[in-house]
Amino acid sequence: MKQRIRIQNKDKTARIYLPIESFADLIAHMKEHGGKTAFMWNAREGEEKDGAINYELFSEEIELAAAALTEEGLAGKRVAFLGLPSVTYAAFMLAVLVTGGVIVPLDRERSTEDIQALLRRSDASALFYGAGVTADLDILCKECSLRLVCAMENSLCLPES
Repeated sequence: MKQRIRIQNKDKTARIYLPIESFADLIAHMKEHGGKTAFMWNAREGEEKDGAINYELFSEEIELAAAALTEEGLAGKRVAFLGLPSVTYAAFMLAVLVTGGVIVPLDRERSTEDIQALLRRSDASALFYGAGVTADLDILCKECSLRLVCAMENSLCLPES
């Protein structure tokens, strides 16, 4: 049985936290929270309403992303991320870590030349991109010998009640 760690603060209610020793523990811990909301976001341009995802669906998204990375030969590799943050973005970032890889976060507002220089130095194997990217992705992938893996958007929402 796992040891519980008690963290207390005089001004707040004491909370009990289970120690998390691995990403497998983290995912199992997320599943224990099941239907509780993990993330909420405001509707972006083109979306009808605000969105949310629960811990169970988010943990499944991480597991699916980790399986996809492994199948594509990207487990243990350096993977660059470029775009606006989203639930899928977060899931793939955690999946890279789960599979033993390294996350290379990039600023989407930098010039194509700056991003290209950072990609060369990082020795990334793939580039995940999302909305808001102004850099020329074709040039980045060609010049840096990267695999352009996927466009990231908020893809999972809580089921309608």
